[in-house]
Parts: sequence; structure tokens; C-alpha cells
Amino acid sequence: MLITRLINNVTINLTRNRSYWKAYEKQQELANWEGGIKYPGFTYYPRPGEVDPPYEPTKLFMVQRIKRWKGMEYWCKKILFDFKIDDEFKRSKVVIIKNTPNNNSKLWKVKHLVKITPITFPDGVPEEGDVFSTYLDHNGELKIKKSINPEVKELIEYKPNPVQLNKNDLKRQSRQIWENPWKSLFDN
Repeated sequence: MLITRLINNVTINLTRNRSYWKAYEKQQELANWEGGIKYPGFTYYPRPGEVDPPYEPTKLFMVQRIKRWKGMEYWCKKILFDFKIDDEFKRSKVVIIKNTPNNNSKLWKVKHLVKITPITFPDGVPEEGDVFSTYLDHNGELKIKKSINPEVKELIEYKPNPVQLNKNDLKRQSRQIWENPWKSLFDN
């Protein structure tokens, strides 16, 4: 009985050690691959002929809190408080946050509590004069509303419409309608 237990333990340990050894060999194989592209935190090995499309990261993020404040961990609350998305802040409001490594690491920790939308500029980056004529859409597009050019030399002259009524005419007609409700306005 004791001998069979010892034999079973030895065989189990040998198979475990063999599986651990195979995993170690596989890891060493992957470490010896060539042609990997180094990114911060990992190495990417593309397939032969595969080329990544060019990608320009956005400069700003639109962040909106989607989960309720109650029941969050204290470190998540602190991060949201630093971003000014605390409990006094409505869930429908958004905050604009810069795309920096520090902010990205904080957003990574609270990504389950917020909705992060990259802000794009389809009309180009606004200049100093365009700042007050911009509109941030719900899908993260910052659109610029073109203003009317003030250097227009031809001005349209205002011609009053003779059919329009002034204040006294409106009062008189309103009184007539009140006194004769089923009579038409245009009947004299």
C-alpha cells in the first residue's frame, strides 16, 4: 500500500515536472523569435506580409461617468475626484481629459466606471477665433460652425412687410375675435 502511494506520487511529480518543463521550453522559443516590434509593455510579432495601418492617436478624450458613485472602491473614487467626475457631478455630463501616459494609466484603472470617447477634429483643429463657434458632438467629433464673414460689402436692405401687424392692430383684432368667435378675421 505504501509502495503504491510512493510510486503514484513519483509518477505524478514526473508528469507535472515534464509539463512545467514543456511550458518553459515554449516560453524560451517565443523569446528567441526575431522580427518582433517592441511596444511599451509587450513585443508584437506580426504575420508575414502583415503591415499595421498608420494611426495617429487623439490628443483629447471625452470621459463620462456611467456607473453610480455609491459602492465604488476608495481608489476609484479618488481617481474620479481628481478628474472632477465625483458624486456631485451628473452622469450625463462629460469631462475633457488630455491624452497623456499618466492620465491613461488612471483611466485604465477606472475604465469599468466611465465611457471614454476619443475626440476627433473632422473640420481641423480650431484656431483662436473659432473657439467660441465649436460644437462637441455625442460621438466625439469637434465640429466648427462657420460664422458669417463680416466683410460683406453688399447689405440687404430691410423692407417692412405691409401685411405685418403692429401692436395696436393685434390688440384690435384679438378683441374682435374675443367678441365674435365664429366670425372670420377677413370678413369686414
